[in-house]
Amino acid sequence: MGSRKRSAVAWTCIGFLALAAVPATAQDVSEDFEGFIPNTTPGDDITLGTTPKSATLGGDAFAGVVGIGALYHSGIRAWMIEAGGTGTITFETNAAEVSFWAIQDSGAGGGLVITAFDDDDNEIDSSTHASGDPFALVKFTGSVDRITFENQSSSRMSSVDDLSFTAVPEPAMLGLLAMGLLGWRRRRSP
Repeated sequence: MGSRKRSAVAWTCIGFLALAAVPATAQDVSEDFEGFIPNTTPGDDITLGTTPKSATLGGDAFAGVVGIGALYHSGIRAWMIEAGGTGTITFETNAAEVSFWAIQDSGAGGGLVITAFDDDDNEIDSSTHASGDPFALVKFTGSVDRITFENQSSSRMSSVDDLSFTAVPEPAMLGLLAMGLLGWRRRRSP
């Protein structure tokens, strides 16, 4: 193989290695709901993060405090889904990973069903929490467009606390990096 071909192969390999070495960002958004004073109103949307890495929380839910210590994973506030209601989280840029703690209040007589969906409304994964279960760490990975929280209890609240997510990397950013590496390779080739 000629030196020019070896050089091209070497720089192509370096380009792929550089793309693979792009570090995954830590969580883009992390929220413990402690800053929601006073409580938000059920039905009002809450926006976490900044464009394009933001999420909107809405539905039959609110952020704040209700004075039931078992509903807080940390601190004294959380995002609460009303009895018989459904809360939603919709991501502006799909989430590559989402994690949070969830609980269904004890004595609820119904569970909390959490479902993650992609852009085409296909179910990615789901998680069910029965009344009296301890707080559970819930994680979804993939390209999550939205998550629904269905509180099946007619009398007790569900709670979500310590929510964090990382947005799917923008393809344009990876493309620019690849183009820059290829351009550099071309300039260096004889």
